[in-house]
Amino acid sequence: MTTTIGSNEFLMRWIPPAAGILFVVLFVSLGIWQLNRAFEKNATHAAFAEANQYTELRSSSRTERFQAIRATGQYLPDKQVIIDNIVQNGRLGFYVITPFRSTHHPSLIAVNRGWLARDASGDALPNPGVSGEQRVVRGKVGGLPRVGIRPGPAFTDESWPRRAVWPDLDDLAAAWQEPVAPQVLLLDPGEADGLLRNWEPPESGSLKHYSYAFQWFAMAVAMIAIMYWNIYRKRPGAVPREPA
Repeated sequence: MTTTIGSNEFLMRWIPPAAGILFVVLFVSLGIWQLNRAFEKNATHAAFAEANQYTELRSSSRTERFQAIRATGQYLPDKQVIIDNIVQNGRLGFYVITPFRSTHHPSLIAVNRGWLARDASGDALPNPGVSGEQRVVRGKVGGLPRVGIRPGPAFTDESWPRRAVWPDLDDLAAAWQEPVAPQVLLLDPGEADGLLRNWEPPESGSLKHYSYAFQWFAMAVAMIAIMYWNIYRKRPGAVPREPA
């Protein structure tokens, strides 16, 4: 019986502080992780803003995300893909993806020419024209908009322009019946055939990560304070304060 009581006292004495230490380590780790996410987002925004040295996109090109690139060739305006359900400033609209045949790349380049708002009816599919003349287009390396689970196939018909819902590059290659380069060119705002182009890295909002980090660190400090109070009040001779 004495052994059992002693074991229980030992457990009651050491389990709470051990658990408290584990929680402190967990909270601090989560706070550090949030800080690292904030630093990564700041670095991403800096890289996006500083990308202004354009290099020609070739089949041998090794590109980084948001790298400034250019392509020489011509649009194929008869095979535009219109991505539906894209929200800008609280309004529904479309991204206009136009294939571009480059003289320096064997695959078609998917050029995101920007965003167009839906009309009042919401049913009409836009087809913003662009000429097929030889030109140089400039932009940044990006990607297609993504969603966790696509509700159905990317395309529901075979007419042009073709309405799309969350297509990927394989879907575009199948629609255009040609290979597609792995880089999507986000057309610079200053380029011709203007549509709305407010390109920003998807990883925006580092401030919220700083806020989350502060909360985790505050919880760690609170846990340390609770542990200290528990240890202090159990010290021999410690006199608990009377409530005011």
